[in-house]
Amino acid sequence: MKRGTVVPDKMFIHTTCVKEGFVTIFLGSDEDMKKGTKMEDVGQLIFCGVKMDGVLSNLKLQGSDVWKEGANSKCTLWNAKLYPCLPSPEESVQFALKMHGISTGRSQGHVEPLNWNGLTRYDMAGIIEDKNLQKIMARRRELNKKIMDALKK
Repeated sequence: MKRGTVVPDKMFIHTTCVKEGFVTIFLGSDEDMKKGTKMEDVGQLIFCGVKMDGVLSNLKLQGSDVWKEGANSKCTLWNAKLYPCLPSPEESVQFALKMHGISTGRSQGHVEPLNWNGLTRYDMAGIIEDKNLQKIMARRRELNKKIMDALKK
């Protein structure tokens, strides 16, 4: 993350590697990813402390953009395709923080709308299925080296 980047209170954020790039997962630390509902009641789910109908409206998405399984399927945060894949971890984190601000209505000042064009969105199951372990381990080694080098100064 860029120096000075602020992660909102009570927000879980984690960036991981998938085959195509990087995905940053985020949600409120008090939320239940497996709590579900039917598509017609999806607005009642809570994401980052906000009802999902408000989140979807703010992100200019429909329930059918996020949950593809069909009207009778259980809609959860676990199977919500909310997390876009971006080429670098920095871009992924910045997009996620911008997405958080827009989805919760807490953005500061004027914020350009998110450009979803060409972005593959993942749900948690898809992230696990598409993870790139070699890239994950290389990234961990790189971060560990940065931390150790910083501690030596």
